[in-house]
Amino acid sequence: MEIFGLVIIILVLVALATTSALLRQPSGHTPTSTPEQAWSHLDPPSASYTMRIF
Repeated sequence: MEIFGLVIIILVLVALATTSALLRQPSGHTPTSTPEQAWSHLDPPSASYTMRIF
């Protein structure tokens, strides 16, 4: 019975921590996107890495 109570307490604490984290930052970790280099039409950011090699 004690183990069951301990498991419930742990689950409640995890649920509270998750709720608290979601309320602080609802979108999750989304770093700002800052371009370091300008890209040209020869190397668009949507091109796959394997196609850039060839």
